[in-house]
Amino acid sequence: MEILRAKYSDIDEIMQIIVLNQRWFKENHIDQWQDGYPNSEVLRRDIDAHGAYKAVINNEIIGYFYLSFDGEETYRDIYDGSWSSDDKYAVIHRICLKPSYKGQGLSKEVMRSIEKMVLDHGYNTIRIDTHQDNFVMGSLLEKLNYHKCGIIYLKSKAQRIAYDKILKGVY
Repeated sequence: MEILRAKYSDIDEIMQIIVLNQRWFKENHIDQWQDGYPNSEVLRRDIDAHGAYKAVINNEIIGYFYLSFDGEETYRDIYDGSWSSDDKYAVIHRICLKPSYKGQGLSKEVMRSIEKMVLDHGYNTIRIDTHQDNFVMGSLLEKLNYHKCGIIYLKSKAQRIAYDKILKGVY
């Protein structure tokens, strides 16, 4: 598997993956990505910000994520807990795989690739959030030793569970 920067020409294929994940969330009664988000305009902004990445196997895009080193406004306030560190941090958003590739260990592989990218960028901490009913993502994060830190609220006022991981000494 390769992790490559996503391009405008990848948007349609990535949107197909997002739509499949939106359906999966709906079928599993997870109220995440059910409001037209993310959409192609969000992906364009991700690409413009140089944080859009695709996971590729045999020239097929099988996953997508956005990685930012610019902080996250909604992470300023955390409730029922605290972040593990006040150090500068990277943020993972919009991470998804084609459902047909789930259960093969590729999510762990993508996350480990992201962690190495973060370290290579000179950062030592990653933050991520997920819907409280997204047990698949929560379980993955806990298996990868992410720390459940508390609750954050998106701009839409939607509640999310916040996680972080200190990478020092991991690799």
